[in-house]
Amino acid sequence: MHLINIIREGISESLLIQLAIIIGAVKLAGTLSDKLNQPTVFGKLLIGIIIGPSVLGLIHETDTIKLLAELGVIMLMFLAGLETDVNEFKKAGFAATLTAIGGVILPMAFGAWYSLSAGYKGFIPLFIGTLLTATSVSISAQTLRELGRLRSKVGMTILGAAVIDDVLGIVVLTLVLGLAGTAGGGGPAEVTFVIIKMGLFFVFATYLGKLVIPPVLKWLHRMPVTQGLTAAALIFVFIFAFTAEKAGVANITGAYIAGIIMGTTKYRDEIMEKSEALGYSFLIPIFFVSIGLKAKVESVGGGLMFIVILSLIAVLSKLVGCGAGAKLSGFGWKKSLVIGTGMISRGEIALIIASIGLNAKLIDNSLYTALVIMILVSTIVTPPLLKAVIHLSDKKVKHVS
Repeated sequence: MHLINIIREGISESLLIQLAIIIGAVKLAGTLSDKLNQPTVFGKLLIGIIIGPSVLGLIHETDTIKLLAELGVIMLMFLAGLETDVNEFKKAGFAATLTAIGGVILPMAFGAWYSLSAGYKGFIPLFIGTLLTATSVSISAQTLRELGRLRSKVGMTILGAAVIDDVLGIVVLTLVLGLAGTAGGGGPAEVTFVIIKMGLFFVFATYLGKLVIPPVLKWLHRMPVTQGLTAAALIFVFIFAFTAEKAGVANITGAYIAGIIMGTTKYRDEIMEKSEALGYSFLIPIFFVSIGLKAKVESVGGGLMFIVILSLIAVLSKLVGCGAGAKLSGFGWKKSLVIGTGMISRGEIALIIASIGLNAKLIDNSLYTALVIMILVSTIVTPPLLKAVIHLSDKKVKHVS
């Protein structure tokens, strides 16, 4: 035991060895998941809990790891944008909107209702309901990518609905914080201002990006600069992510839009190859592990039953709400089930909302921990569930044909 403590202390003092452990553990976990016929992202998420403070205690979340993880999720969404089929994305617009609406109404209603019945007062139930509206677009994108469904209409619907979900969630959060009288909130005028800012960002990012990005990439591609094209792509990704954040939209949404625009250029494949090397060898593994590092199981205390029930509500409300929205938009039951399952995972936005609630003193540390664990549960169960329902859907389709 003394030797283990010495090893832990040595690891905690060195960022370099922490990074070596994270990258090695993620690659090993991904390989094992693949051997077990599961999406590799499942093992990557689980290994974060194992090497984190809840089990082995080898790696702890530091400011540096947080920063690298944020860069990792930005890269992940940029790559998802590069792979997005724009025509399919446009076709999925109506379906994505209905799916997103279902994915906001049901989780918010059931989350608030259960929190109220569990004894939480004031604006806390409304806050918890708001948190349940978020969807982890990055986890779903990675799983769809591994299963070869990212560019399908179902994949585009999931990604589009997840982006809309997060935008709606941020608007609702602003309103809830305003009603609660906490920092970061505001009245109707503030909410209106947030909506206008978001709308302007999407308009300018899309149309200005189409005008500026292609000619700049073309110019830099001809310049005698080492990796000039890749550098230009990253510059645009970070600018779009920063601008999105300033507009009140998640930075990952800005990165995703930048990826979509660059994916329509003739430099897509070259940018993809170079960006994948940087992302999947270094930054993205850190993001996956960072999710597991947030779990501190020992601080749950007597709130285990609350976490279990809230996690079930988180899973079922998205599955039913988003699945119903997809069905109303014209999808069959099988594909609606796939879409509903793909929307289950919570992630970056939900964690951000939880942090905002904690910083605004709307929730305490014990509730914050419970919410983080619920987010982790919904995130970890999504990849294997999504793979299972896609396999079931394919099997049924083949049987009928």
